[in-house]
Amino acid sequence: MWWGAMKVCEKFDTEEEVEKQGKVIQQRRDMKKVNVLWRNLALQRQQRDKDKVLRKGALDSLSSRWNDDEADADDKVAMGVEVEDIEDEEDTELDEFNALDVGERLEKVVEYLRSTYHYCFWCKYRYADETMEGCPGLTEEEHD
Repeated sequence: MWWGAMKVCEKFDTEEEVEKQGKVIQQRRDMKKVNVLWRNLALQRQQRDKDKVLRKGALDSLSSRWNDDEADADDKVAMGVEVEDIEDEEDTELDEFNALDVGERLEKVVEYLRSTYHYCFWCKYRYADETMEGCPGLTEEEHD
């Protein structure tokens, strides 16, 4: 359930950012700017993309691509020659968050969705205002 809650959180945060900035958000390189409540999801996606680039690079047998002195850093990443290191430095905020019990992490995401977007993860509904009239409560048990 925690991964599902993170996906909902990312969706709302991303939509909110697009509305505020009026543009499509580029892939984030500084993971510390990503909301810690769904940073694990973003890191997993970034690692998966890195692995795809590495696999493509390993399968690419054209030697000219490997020795292209004119290629800039982005070209090299795209060709699979160089891949940015995802784990540049320690992320203490994420470490502290991940040290919590999964239930506590889920609770934090659910609380954030309620307070920020008036969305109940258990109802699967976004309410008009903070009263969230009609929602039976904060926990899954209250929704049975």
